[in-house]
Amino acid sequence: MLDRLAARLCLLSPALLGLSCQAPPDISGELEYFADVYNVSVGLRCECHQEYGYASGPECEEGVGSIDLERRGCIADALEGHEEGAKGYLECVNDALDVLVACLEADNECIEGAGMTCLSDYDTTRAGCSGLASVQRDSFQACLP
Repeated sequence: MLDRLAARLCLLSPALLGLSCQAPPDISGELEYFADVYNVSVGLRCECHQEYGYASGPECEEGVGSIDLERRGCIADALEGHEEGAKGYLECVNDALDVLVACLEADNECIEGAGMTCLSDYDTTRAGCSGLASVQRDSFQACLP
């Protein structure tokens, strides 16, 4: 009901009422990129499964988890209505994921501690990403494996 009322008010006189009637930015590309690169990072991480306490790559991948369709939906729901801030936040997190993937790719010999350093650097960078209120960040994080 409120959505219909807002739409009608936008038709009346946005300038007079001081309402913004612009559609929120489309963040579907950022969401898909995040999920895809996150899953790539899990695969790379699990190539050195012993560093994370797993006996095999498949056991690691199951234990670490990936972002499947259900989790993608959860993330989209968590960010719905906050697309403006989410866009910048996801761009920052995606940049951090790119660095994580490059770091994990460089550890092709599974040097002890190297993968954990990559993850620690990612966590630090991600924690510095802004754009979302803590409630939305917490909701976003709750969707991750």
